Amino acid sequence: MRRRITVRLAIAVGLLSLAAGGALAGGSLHSAAARTPAVTFGRAATVAVGDEGFEPGLSINSHDQMFSSVPNGFASTISFIWRSFDHGQSWHLVPASSPAGTGKPITCVGGGDSETAIDNHDRLYFADLQGLTNFSTSRSDDNGASFQTSCAGVISTGVDRQWYAIDGDPLNGGHVFLTFDDVAQGDPLDKDNRDARPHAALRPRKNQQTQCAGNNELVITQSPPRVSQLPASQTAGLQFGPDNMITCNEGIMGPDGVSPHKDPTYHKHYVFVAHDSSALDQVRIARCVQVPVTVDPSGLQCTDKFVYGPTGKYIVGQNFVAMAIDRSGNIYLVWAQAPGTQSGGPTGPSTIMMSYSKDNGNTWSSPVAVSKTCSGFHCSGVQTNTNVMPWVVAGDNGRIDVAWYGTQTLTTTDKPTGTYGADNLTNADWKVYFAQSLNADSSQPSFNVLAATKKYIHDGSVYVLPTQAGDRTLGDFLKIQVGPKGQASIVYVDAANDTDLGQTFFVRQNGGPSLFSKVGQVPHFAAPTNSVSDASCTSTNDDAVYNANGTSTSFCKTNLDILHSSVRVDPKNSHMLQIGMKVADLTSLAPPSNSGGTVVDWLTAWHQDCTHKAACPNNGHLWFTYMESNNGAAPVFYSGSSNSLCCAFTTYPGQNQIAAATSTGVCDKTHSVDCYTPGKPGRIVIDVPLSKVSTPLRNHWLYSVTASTFTLPQPANSNTSTCGQTTGCGIPPNVIDSTPPYDANINGAVR
Repeated sequence: MRRRITVRLAIAVGLLSLAAGGALAGGSLHSAAARTPAVTFGRAATVAVGDEGFEPGLSINSHDQMFSSVPNGFASTISFIWRSFDHGQSWHLVPASSPAGTGKPITCVGGGDSETAIDNHDRLYFADLQGLTNFSTSRSDDNGASFQTSCAGVISTGVDRQWYAIDGDPLNGGHVFLTFDDVAQGDPLDKDNRDARPHAALRPRKNQQTQCAGNNELVITQSPPRVSQLPASQTAGLQFGPDNMITCNEGIMGPDGVSPHKDPTYHKHYVFVAHDSSALDQVRIARCVQVPVTVDPSGLQCTDKFVYGPTGKYIVGQNFVAMAIDRSGNIYLVWAQAPGTQSGGPTGPSTIMMSYSKDNGNTWSSPVAVSKTCSGFHCSGVQTNTNVMPWVVAGDNGRIDVAWYGTQTLTTTDKPTGTYGADNLTNADWKVYFAQSLNADSSQPSFNVLAATKKYIHDGSVYVLPTQAGDRTLGDFLKIQVGPKGQASIVYVDAANDTDLGQTFFVRQNGGPSLFSKVGQVPHFAAPTNSVSDASCTSTNDDAVYNANGTSTSFCKTNLDILHSSVRVDPKNSHMLQIGMKVADLTSLAPPSNSGGTVVDWLTAWHQDCTHKAACPNNGHLWFTYMESNNGAAPVFYSGSSNSLCCAFTTYPGQNQIAAATSTGVCDKTHSVDCYTPGKPGRIVIDVPLSKVSTPLRNHWLYSVTASTFTLPQPANSNTSTCGQTTGCGIPPNVIDSTPPYDANINGAVR
């Protein structure tokens, strides 16, 4: 999130109660976890093979088609949108792209924060933040093939961090709700609980006992506007009505959501917005309902409610207070909580906490700890000590999933005492953690806690509120969503292999309980090892229409269509990795017309789990090898490590040339590696010296192995100037096809 916020100093009041202390310590909250079926996850798939990952979003439609977006920064004015039609195993930029090949569906500026949502007719909505000024708002009725867009979606200016919630069909009586912050626009006059600006209509504010000067304003608006001369087909998700200024007792808000319950007066569904207080010492929730414009010009009436404020010096929120509503209307809030103050920072580990309401937000349960915590430095299993950026989803009554970034590292000195806070953990190794509860609405909820990622995804510090220090690579959040069968689906940033920004990754639950009780266990799908076959081209598979340079051209059954990928230790030489790729047609190496470049790369990349940052100066490595042909000429072979993300692009400049087996690069009777076999299909086999693609590993696994085809305007290791860099940056690839991910066991390899 590219944002500025203003927060007020917390007021310390007393000590934490023994009951709350027991919750923070974990107690017996997890005693029932062993009795629940094991939750498992599949292989982690790279969403953005050639682009950045930062604050990734995720939306899933009724056909299990997925959409993920990330912002690319104000300077670029671009936010990317990818889609997957194979259950998250491979991803492509949406076809509707402007400028060509970027995945940006609109021509107006953006790049600050991105957000997507899907309605009950599978329409895709997209909001893009324009430099803290306004939002570009878009709707696609055809899965991202085309978009309608407004470059001034809301009335407010000076805005930040948007979230969507959808009630029904916005083209037929339903609405899109957009919540966001008016940045640091609280007015001193608001101390009497009124907003002096004309479009706020001097609406009274409830439960607000704070002076507002310099604070963020929590805002909600709806589309289509309640008063509009245009049909919903032209305004839904594009133009939003007058703002409702909910409160200025606001640090930064979490997501919004629509309840199945209705207000007894107006008989409209409740809309809730989770947030923390301006001093970061309270968890709060706004409850809104649609009303006639004669009651409020915005068509919404909102009340802000106190949920929880721990006794003593505690920080809550920390990017963000997240919320989910189950099918029975129970509301769940989760947040990261640590002892300390906004001005002084954490003085102890941060814990993921959860509270629920069964009466539309009027009363709340005592918070309980979701994440496990350690009583001392020696931690084992999935216990974590520093936990940040939680996100929560819900299914049937009492069933919730929570995901967050966590580390076992306790302090900067790896001792029970020292400096706390994610921003100070310079030697920490982070993973994505996951907790599931099937009785979250009970008096003693239990949680099954595990790591959703096998490898570490980040090394070092993490930037969070309140101190706003540390490494910003992970952004401010990850996201978890529910698949059609109740399976957990998570997008996150893996930054353990890059020096600048990371890549967006996706991982899905493939075993254990579903959030939908009628489903029972989630559908199992294989987690492949050592090799994988790519889905065959069909009219309904996105692989049949590769999205090259913003076009929708089919490269199925061409030399850009990968059918199989494999990695093994060369049986004749344990110092070598043997990389294999089967391609639909290698009778020619020339790029097909309209494929986006004159150079083609057939590349296999993988992630390693490095032992420690000190031994891996690049935080580990994203290694790769490729065969490259320039306009159909004899191929060259390279290996290397990905460049830092130039202008938020991952590049793959070959650094170590591998001698081709023959002058033409074609395999013959005496050469079977470092060459290709022409034909339909054709095969590529490359032997990579382990000494060229090796770091001190924690184990003998390569993770998220992915084969891809690229087109480029120049060879991948061209040293053209990119983003101010004059050497070594390489050429950003135009990604055509990518295989599903797999992990490779290289036990027995000699390094």
